[in-house]
This record gives sequence, C-alpha cells and structure tokens, in this order.
Amino acid sequence: DLQEHFGQSLGIFFSGKQKNFRVQISAYAATFVLEDPWHPEQKVEHRKDGSIVLTVKAAHELDIIPRVLALGSDAELLSPADCRRHIAEITQQMSKKYASK
Repeated sequence: DLQEHFGQSLGIFFSGKQKNFRVQISAYAATFVLEDPWHPEQKVEHRKDGSIVLTVKAAHELDIIPRVLALGSDAELLSPADCRRHIAEITQQMSKKYASK
C-alpha cells in the first residue's frame, strides 16, 4: 500500500524511520512557510520577533535540505546535528565556487 508506505513522508524519499527536523525561519520567510506548509503535521513555535521554529518529521534529510537552502539566510537548520553538518558542508562548497570567479 503506497499510501501507507509514503503517507508520513515529507517528499519522495523514504528510509523507514522518521526524524524530527527543527528549522529556525526568519520573520520575513515565516510568511511563506505558513502559507505553504511543508507537512500537514508540522509544528510551529511563534517567536516574539515574528520568526518561527518549524518542527517537521521527515524520513530523509534530502526532503529537508533543499527547502532550507531555498530560503537562504532566512533559514537555519537547528537539528539534527548530522544534517546541520551536511548543510554546512554544502554551503562551504557553494561558497568556494562563487568566491573563485
């Protein structure tokens, strides 16, 4: 049953065990995320400055990383730590490409 298998997935990737991903999103970008939720069961913590902390379950970090990167400096992945390190590696590689020309 595909609905049962992928029903809790955030996107197209599935690894069997979901993790909670926490993302700090600026007040500017919060509007976009609230208007177009990442997942029906996401949790949102509203901050006084208008920013939000989004907690969303996903089975694979490749469902999360592109969404975080798409928001640029308006988003910061807070956890899990291994995915945060992966984003740091990606952005360092990107920075080298753009700085070298």
